[in-house]
Amino acid sequence: MIAKSASAATAALAVAWYISVTMGLSAWSVNLIAVGLLLLLTIFVLSGVRRTNWLNIVLVLISLAGLTAFIIAAFSAQKTTNSATVSADSLSLFHAAALMFVAFTGYGRIATMGEEITEPRRNIPKAVVLTLAVVSAIYIAVGLAILHLGGIASFEQSNFNIANLISDPSWRWLVVIGGVVAMSGVVLNLVLGVSRVILAMGRRKDLPNALAKLSQDNQSAPAATWLTFAIMAIIALLGGIESAWTLSAFTVLVYYGITNIAALKVSNEQRFIPKWISVLGLVSCFGLVVLAALA
Repeated sequence: MIAKSASAATAALAVAWYISVTMGLSAWSVNLIAVGLLLLLTIFVLSGVRRTNWLNIVLVLISLAGLTAFIIAAFSAQKTTNSATVSADSLSLFHAAALMFVAFTGYGRIATMGEEITEPRRNIPKAVVLTLAVVSAIYIAVGLAILHLGGIASFEQSNFNIANLISDPSWRWLVVIGGVVAMSGVVLNLVLGVSRVILAMGRRKDLPNALAKLSQDNQSAPAATWLTFAIMAIIALLGGIESAWTLSAFTVLVYYGITNIAALKVSNEQRFIPKWISVLGLVSCFGLVVLAALA
């Protein structure tokens, strides 16, 4: 719950930072914009799962359009050679890997929506594999586009704003919109996903039973959703992108490690994934936590 709430706060702060930089606003506005975005999307989640899913589809399509615009604009431009170099030691690489791990964890979001999925045992693993494949392909394409525009040194000099790497104003604005919408989509999914986790915990008596109550139309869980907003808003108000992202990465890796421990305890009759995969996941997760802490 804390891990995903920190991820949502990070995404909300990223949107707020992007808006602040683009519009030339003061630095203090970032936290307020982030909380405002969280509030807006929380209200939308309260309108029901069906509307939320439709909004999510729209946001994903716009996000993909923005990424496509960046890739096309990058490869349409003349290849740039940047003589500047960025040096990093091995521990820094593992630290970066720990932070980037969070960017891939959305593949498991469907698991939190198990009640709405038909044949979850069969369909959830398929969705996870498909999501990982698609996301990896997109990341590789974006990475190659950045390399075409001068590599990581140019990206660092652009203040980590890929829109600044695009010279054409029209393409640049498409990338800006795509970036804002993409991160907003992340926040929307996390508000929905975390509220469902809190709902399930309320039903199991791990949290107060009041959090298990649904709306009259059974389309939302008001108490669970507002608690979700409160946790995310506190993280967004008290920290910045770096601190929220670090908290997210640490807690995500820890609970993924615990999940792998739980997977090792599954009986052979119920197991459909080899034990060595769970062992590899366990070692990788806790190994990254230790190496990232040493960086």
